[in-house]
Parts: sequence; C-alpha cells; structure tokens
Amino acid sequence: MFNEKMISQLITSVFIVSMILPLTAYSEKNKSSAGQKTSKPISHPVKKTGERRETKQRILIYIPPKPEKPAPGIRISTGGTRGSDTDLAVVTLLVPEHVGVTFQAQPTLYWHLSEPTNRAAVTTVINPNGLEPLLEITQKGPIAAGVHAVNLADQGKRLDVGVLYEWSVSLLANGDQPSSDDLIARGFIEMQKPTVDFERQLAQKSVPEKAALYAREGVWYDVLSVLSREEPSSKRERKKVLEQVGLVFSNQVDQPHLAASVSVDADFD
Repeated sequence: MFNEKMISQLITSVFIVSMILPLTAYSEKNKSSAGQKTSKPISHPVKKTGERRETKQRILIYIPPKPEKPAPGIRISTGGTRGSDTDLAVVTLLVPEHVGVTFQAQPTLYWHLSEPTNRAAVTTVINPNGLEPLLEITQKGPIAAGVHAVNLADQGKRLDVGVLYEWSVSLLANGDQPSSDDLIARGFIEMQKPTVDFERQLAQKSVPEKAALYAREGVWYDVLSVLSREEPSSKRERKKVLEQVGLVFSNQVDQPHLAASVSVDADFD
C-alpha cells in the first residue's frame, strides 16, 4: 500500500507534468508558425502584357532667331471686289512677322489661298543686289484653295548667304497685266550658314527630330519643309507651328508644287 510520502511525491509529479505539457505545445506551435512565415514567397506585381505606358507628347516650339529682324512686308493680302470679277480670295505667305531663315540654298516657299480663284498668281523673288528678279513665275487660273509651294530647286534658282531677299505672291486683277488692283502679299527670306555642330546634330536626327531642331534654331523655312511631308502627323505639327506665329487656316490642303515649266511668259488663253 502507498504510504503518505509516496502519495505526496506522485501528486507533485503529476502537477509538474501538467505544467510542462502546455508550455511545450505552445512552443512547438510558435516554431511552426515562424517557419510558415519565413517560407512564404514574396509576391511581386506583374505587368500585364500589352500594358500601355503614358508618355508626354513632345510639343514642337518655334523660337525666332536672335537677333530677330522685323519684316517690313505684308504677309496677308485681303480680297474684295477688284477688276472685272468678284473674288474673295485671301493670299497669305506662310512666314513669320520677322525675316525667316533657311539653311538651304534652294528652299521651298509656301503660301496659302483661302478660296479658289480664276486669277493668275505671280510668285516673285527679288535680290536687292540684282537688276532683275531672281525668280518671276506665273501660274494661270483657275487656282485651287489650300497651301501652294514653289521650290527653288525646281526652278533652277539659288540663294546667296547673307542676302535679304523679298518674295511675294500677287493675284492679278486684269488678266496677265500688273495693276493697282492686284492682291499682293510680301515676305522676306535670308539664307544663313549652319554651324558645324548643328550639321553634326542634324545628321544624327530622325525626320521628326530634325523639325524640332530647326524650330529651336529659328530656321523657319526648313521647319515648314520638313513638316510639309505627306504624313498626317507632320501636317498636324505644321498646323501648330503656323498657329504659333499667328497663322490659322481652316483649309490646309496641299496643292502640287508649281511646275518648272510655268513662267512669267505663259500664254493666257
């Protein structure tokens, strides 16, 4: 039979075991939880295929050359009742209100006609150092509305560096004879020589980047030439650049370049 001492020892042992078992279970549970936390993989955000990235659209800004030379010409000629017919056409040279610059010896000159006209149009380029105009060509009517271009290379004419040329477009009121009723718009162009650094930069640029580079350097005529390509994006950029110098048109359809065969002696029949 158990004596009193043995019963006391047994009770003590049971009490100790009952205290140890819960602590051991709690410790094992914490270890298991810790192991799960450390082994849990870290998730990373995954980009969806075809996800579009927002990019800031570059704005082409024309910066006038320094020093800026004011142009004494009138780039816009308003129409009205002149001569024998009623003609509401408005001739506008695509030029800024200062002397436009080109780096090309044979640039393209652009002008706009607001409405179709039956009149003849005379494009003239005057060298102040010459006895005769550098260029004088006539396009007989009817002439479509929109943007017209005269390329000096097509006409076999070249500009000299540093010479201030005046150019104009006249709508003749009386057949092929100039008169006081003619509608005339005038502008100016000067050819300058680019720096070696500019030429190096230009050679490394794409076509759209060339337009931006010309615009930053204030090379007006070359900006227009680049932006007058057939791509719709270029035409939209040209529209924005024209607006920067105050030229806004509802019709900017490009008409064919004036052919080299057209001359001031063209037969009007």
